[in-house]
Amino acid sequence: MRLAAVVDGGSVTIPRSQVEALWTERTPAVVGLGPGAGAVVLWPLEDGALRAVGATCTHLGCAVRPSGEFLVCPCHGSTFASDGRVVRGPAPRPLPVYPVLVGDDVIEIDLTNARTIR
Repeated sequence: MRLAAVVDGGSVTIPRSQVEALWTERTPAVVGLGPGAGAVVLWPLEDGALRAVGATCTHLGCAVRPSGEFLVCPCHGSTFASDGRVVRGPAPRPLPVYPVLVGDDVIEIDLTNARTIR
């Protein structure tokens, strides 16, 4: 599933109505950040929260894709957990995880405050 978003500087805004299905279906969605800017994958969590994980492999910069409970790089097979941790290389580093604010009307992703889980 792909979601339409508005990217303004370091912030991504998505209408909450687009995201409701993620919680129901328990599936992630890809959020494009614009031409040449990559994407993030939005994962629904059990507590009603969302996790946004960068979708660019830390090996050679290929776009990773959701596959079941993982993110998989089609170029060289790196596999990442839904929290960005490397499950299988050759990726040398985890994917960045971005803060997500779940509001009544919109979902906001803060691209300026990335962290990684080791």
